[in-house]
Amino acid sequence: MIHVHELTVHYAEQAALQDVSFDVQAGECLVVTGPSGCGKSTLARVLTGLIPQVIPAEMEGEVEVAGLAVTHLPTAETAQHVGVVFQNPRAHLFHLRVADEVAFGPYNLGLAAEEVEARVAWALEAVGLNDLSEQNPACLSGGQIQRLAIASALAMRPKV
Repeated sequence: MIHVHELTVHYAEQAALQDVSFDVQAGECLVVTGPSGCGKSTLARVLTGLIPQVIPAEMEGEVEVAGLAVTHLPTAETAQHVGVVFQNPRAHLFHLRVADEVAFGPYNLGLAAEEVEARVAWALEAVGLNDLSEQNPACLSGGQIQRLAIASALAMRPKV
């Protein structure tokens, strides 16, 4: 499902990751932990294709997610296969309704309105926010914001 082999990432002259290798099979769970600045976010950005497609960095090694070489795909295509929630989800909110926030990604895939509505309902139910679908995200608690970000990722129905 995820294959990383000898991944090295440099920003300018600074190494963010050095010779990282691992495999995660379908059904397995991997926890990435460590101190600030150790490369966790860099790894997530590589797995989503943001590095090197959107964020400039020198990268070496092999990275495949769900059988796709994500570092060579357009980020819009990668987003259909890989979901990620970054550490400050409040910074990524820009809609005035919870349901619209969750619907943003699926609508950008060009899905029919009925499919988008079904995905939104399913994702909000999965994270326990279905009763707050009409609320303004700015009124949510920190924990609810985190669950909203997870719902937004789930609504894309990523493989990873």
